[in-house]
Amino acid sequence: MGRYSAELRNQDGFSIIVLKDSASDSIAKLIPAVGNNLFSFQQGGHEVIRTPISLQTLQNETFACSKYGTPILFPPNRVRNGTYSFNGRTYQLPINEPPHFHLHGELISRGWHLVEFGALDGIGAWAKSRFSFSEHPDMMDYYPHAISFTITYRLLDGKLHMESSIVNEGADEAPFAYGLHPYFSVPYESGNNVMLQVPAKDEWPVTNQAFVIEQPSVTGLSLSIRDGIDLVNYPVLGCSLLTMDQAAKPICRIAIPQRGYTIAYQLDDSFPYVLLFRPDWDDAFSIEPYTYVTDAFNLPYPSERTGAQGIRPGEERRLTTTLWTEQSNLKIEEDRIMQQSTDSNNSNTSNSNSGIAEKLGIDFSTVIKPEMPQRKDYRIGCIGSGFIMRDCHLVAYRDAGFNPVAIASRTYDNAKEVAELRGIPKVHRTWEELVRDPEIEILDIAFPPDRQLEVVREAVKQPHIRGILCQKPLAMNSREAREIVDLCEAAGIKVAVNSNMRYDQSIRALKAILDRGLLGQPVLATIEMRAIPHWQAFLQQYDQIEILNMGIHHIDSFRYLFGDPEKVTAVARRDPRTQFPHIDGISQYTFQYASELMATSLDDVWAWPGEGTEKDIYIKWRVEGLDGMATGTIGWPTYPERTPSTLAFTTRQASGEWHRPQWDSVWFPDAFQGTMAQLLRAVESGSEPEIGGRDNLRTMAAIDACYKSIAEGRTVQFKEVL
Repeated sequence: MGRYSAELRNQDGFSIIVLKDSASDSIAKLIPAVGNNLFSFQQGGHEVIRTPISLQTLQNETFACSKYGTPILFPPNRVRNGTYSFNGRTYQLPINEPPHFHLHGELISRGWHLVEFGALDGIGAWAKSRFSFSEHPDMMDYYPHAISFTITYRLLDGKLHMESSIVNEGADEAPFAYGLHPYFSVPYESGNNVMLQVPAKDEWPVTNQAFVIEQPSVTGLSLSIRDGIDLVNYPVLGCSLLTMDQAAKPICRIAIPQRGYTIAYQLDDSFPYVLLFRPDWDDAFSIEPYTYVTDAFNLPYPSERTGAQGIRPGEERRLTTTLWTEQSNLKIEEDRIMQQSTDSNNSNTSNSNSGIAEKLGIDFSTVIKPEMPQRKDYRIGCIGSGFIMRDCHLVAYRDAGFNPVAIASRTYDNAKEVAELRGIPKVHRTWEELVRDPEIEILDIAFPPDRQLEVVREAVKQPHIRGILCQKPLAMNSREAREIVDLCEAAGIKVAVNSNMRYDQSIRALKAILDRGLLGQPVLATIEMRAIPHWQAFLQQYDQIEILNMGIHHIDSFRYLFGDPEKVTAVARRDPRTQFPHIDGISQYTFQYASELMATSLDDVWAWPGEGTEKDIYIKWRVEGLDGMATGTIGWPTYPERTPSTLAFTTRQASGEWHRPQWDSVWFPDAFQGTMAQLLRAVESGSEPEIGGRDNLRTMAAIDACYKSIAEGRTVQFKEVL
């Protein structure tokens, strides 16, 4: 029997779908006949979604279909007098909350068509349902648009994904406002600390019916809720409307430390707003993701601020939420206790991101995150099906809401397997076939770098290709790298390089510290790596391995942080573990700058003598300046364990303290969101990518300088290799 199952059952006189994941002890139940409501989700024996006593309650009691489970809202919340205008047309919705309001729409109570359900290892257990306005003439009378909703609930790897696809099948642009209303089960009994954490940007002042009073601002709640607030003190029937911080990882958490678990609820950034609500009829709390603020079409503020928007004929909107529990995760409570201790004891350590933001003006929850493109549905064609594509690119793209639509690899069966695992609809027999597919707009290459030029030569011939994301190194030598850049520029195609250490969270945060001058003029920067690589087979035909394939991360990071050096000095020896011929197994290289800054990296791939001895594997970095110092670690060596990189810094601008900002995201795979996002932004705006091919040629030149220094036993002027 497989890990996953999906079955049709009868409960309380209704047909329901039950999805199971035995490995994570997860059970999800939904009822298509009443709003396609996910009315139950349990994991590890914990009730996550508050379940009604009987399913008859959902259908028979007034408003009950909006009081339990996970109601689907269109539009979310209230519309004053049930009326609004869009594109010159006035809409009059039924007054279903007398005497003055329309509340939550009618999708919450109508029957949905069950399209399919099933279970497969690697894909999970799923159920797909559909609702179309065109099949409901009474609804078309007040909303005359053929909008269809297809929702897939998918239980995979211990997480419950709700994938919404909304399509305008009509001839006119339609007003669009979508939301969800999950009721999370929360034990409010005496003695429990229930902590809520939301990555909020600001708060909208609202009435107790969630109507907006004025434009948003940073408030005490929007600051404190980032680190966690106690829900026990949240007012019954109280509500708060928050703008999500689009640069932060969009995960809301409800931590229940006494019971040893945390509810985690991840939203894609199609939901810019969340409404918080504590009901009085049950022990529950709602975190409601919205595409707009309450009654946005009737507000006098710019639509880009309120989310008031339309959906064009033929347009599809995809929105995803993901729900799971984290067992014994007391991080929010521990952070709160630590902060309280810090405040009371006047400690010389600051761990609160909001506290650091208040003191130094840097919001680390924001600066570590990539800026996302406005359009996320660029059609991405993926070349490669190995680890880096399967477990890094595609996982990151799913979390970011990007749109990979096709994949190809050197081995068709491998590509097919990855497509099934990651939900990619199209598998091409060859990479050439994928490149020529007119549906592809963005090419994502995860082939060995000695194959990239061949792919790019074919890609630049295709008029539909608008952007290419290449692996690092861009090529195995600067000559081929320059040809790639020249070809793309001549074809008008944006080319970027996957130098993803720039998006490691500690490096991103360090860049913000340097840019704000908190360390003063840098004096010395060091990276120390003790790690054992798995050299790819193609490298055996080359003698340059470590600096070009691993050290390149450190070299590119030095350039990102400090710019181009004046001089480069490098030494290397062979790695005793690596059996094929090579120049550089263990390497050390130093960049010298006009300011006298020295940036040096020691890359040790020996690191461990072997069986019978203990391992000491790590990556550390340090930057010392005239006015401060920063140190950090890179979490990657523990992969696949999710270990965040760390940062601690001290500065004269807040003397006597070490500041230690915190985050949950990790280099692998989360940083890969940034490398694709910066390319999509460039395509969208017509600008040069942040990690563009032309800039990356200077990283390749710095690598040339290292090898030239090793070969000639001298310090090399950087201008010699440009």
